[in-house]
Amino acid sequence: MLIDQLENKTNFTNTEAVVARYILEHLLEINDMTIVDLAKQTYTSKSTIIRFCKKLGLSGFVALQKKLWEELIETKRLTNLLDDEPVNEKTTSKEVMSIVPSIYEKAITDTRLSINPNQINRIINHLKQAEKIEIYGTGITYSIAQTAAFKFLTLGIEAAAYDGMNEHYILATKKKKRFIVK
Repeated sequence: MLIDQLENKTNFTNTEAVVARYILEHLLEINDMTIVDLAKQTYTSKSTIIRFCKKLGLSGFVALQKKLWEELIETKRLTNLLDDEPVNEKTTSKEVMSIVPSIYEKAITDTRLSINPNQINRIINHLKQAEKIEIYGTGITYSIAQTAAFKFLTLGIEAAAYDGMNEHYILATKKKKRFIVK
């Protein structure tokens, strides 16, 4: 989620950290601001704000405002759902069963909000160009790899799952184009 990215400040420059901190401290006001307003408040420039938005995977300042607003609304809605159904030592199993759907809905919403459409499109394009997809896993991830390979096969895409890694085979096939190894 965008708010998580702002809080984590991963790979942010000092200037970007200042912008992120300001946005987090003024989440409700950001929607009413212009890019010029934000630049003035953070002692930066419009181009710094635009680069910052791009670094977050957004097209620009308006996309930042829209994404923040969506997350605020969803977070408030889900918090209200969970606040209405608190779990404590007196909660019965019947009450817990009514809370579980809210928790699942929150997880699904968080996932939906954190998906970057540009990354999904890039992944889809890579998958379309691949002649074969090989998925490697060990332990429980191997059974997940097998399931994923089966799903690709049902779509007509050649795929295979392997338990462990064959480094010689990977090096030999890595030189071929249109080959994805995950």
